[in-house]
Amino acid sequence: QYRLSTENWEAAVIVTTSVQFFESLFSCKPSRCRKLHNIARSVVILDEAQMIPVPFVAPCVEALRSLAGHYGTSIVLCTATQPALLRSTALPCGFEADEVRSLVPEASLPALFRIFERVRTTFEPMLTDAELGARLLAERQVLCILNSRRHARALFERCGKNEDLFHLSAYMTPCHRSRTLQTIRERLASGLPCRVISTSLIECGVDISFPVVYRERNGLDVIAQAAGRCNRHGERELGQVCVFDGEQPVPLRAADLNRRREACALVQDADDLFGPATIRRYFQALYSHPELLDEHAILRKMKLVTSSNAALDPRFYRIPKLDADFAEIDRTFQFIESQTDSVVIESQLPEELRTCLRNEQALPSRVFRRLQSYSVQVYRWEREAMEQAGRLECLHDCVYLLSGGLGYAEDTGLDVRMADGISSADLVF
Repeated sequence: QYRLSTENWEAAVIVTTSVQFFESLFSCKPSRCRKLHNIARSVVILDEAQMIPVPFVAPCVEALRSLAGHYGTSIVLCTATQPALLRSTALPCGFEADEVRSLVPEASLPALFRIFERVRTTFEPMLTDAELGARLLAERQVLCILNSRRHARALFERCGKNEDLFHLSAYMTPCHRSRTLQTIRERLASGLPCRVISTSLIECGVDISFPVVYRERNGLDVIAQAAGRCNRHGERELGQVCVFDGEQPVPLRAADLNRRREACALVQDADDLFGPATIRRYFQALYSHPELLDEHAILRKMKLVTSSNAALDPRFYRIPKLDADFAEIDRTFQFIESQTDSVVIESQLPEELRTCLRNEQALPSRVFRRLQSYSVQVYRWEREAMEQAGRLECLHDCVYLLSGGLGYAEDTGLDVRMADGISSADLVF
């Protein structure tokens, strides 16, 4: 009963992801659609609302307006960097000014945003990895956040492995990351040297505070998240946030990252960098091209037909009907375009879970849930390459197991780039 209630959202409170919420709204699969009626007359709280991918902003806003306008749903957007979702020439489907209101009184905003006065943010030109590594080693306690897992690992290895240098990335299992974060917190609290090189995963939902933070250039909303890890608890008068360009050029395929960096460059000289007015200007620049806000033409694939059927429940007002190619919309509306698979790291498993995985004929759902804490998400092509190299076993026709932990290190996590059990980096002379 609990499982069915969870799947169908038949509970007083449902906690899910933005990916699951929005992709279900645009899905044609019965397993996803059968729960959507429970959104009507509910309160939907979207945390970190600025994280809606730019190519899906228009259809997501249209969906939220439809829920609020036709199904009695209340939408709450929670974020310190509120995206510019009001109607404009770039976003004709945006909210009308009288459709939204701030839960925080306007007079209270200046005091609320003074939290960002705990840091001083500077923008610097390009730093080579050698220069960046030297700066990090010169600080006693410092956090460095990079845009890619490969760059974070390379910089960590360049800085040399020692007890006060730590690495965090999604190539580490959630359980492993939690242990590492606990060690980092203990060292920070004790005033011991602590230098951390991480990907962006440390920016959301991690309560941690460093006196100095280095952040590779990204969007202003992302930089604000990084600034939230600096002097977070007001331990000192002012923390230091340094935004820099890495020596590696941004790949052409990273179009969204390029757009965010360009929009940030337009407002980075503002006196109140993280104030509401600057944040609004940043998002207006980011959303300035209408064709980019519905990159997959989701809205153009839909035709709204408003029904006036008197038999409809009057509480739902005039409910729109859709004339659309639902299968095509389902295929193209994907927040995460690259398919990923879970790889379970055997060396990280508790003994009883390892025994269960290898000896049980059928695995109960509780075991699959526990395995998530000891798994790493990899791209499908990475998983296939690891299979061809003989590093993975497929158990129960669905569990990919990194046998014996080959290629998984306690400091850096999973190395997907190995040949015959040797890291590819060790094969270059």
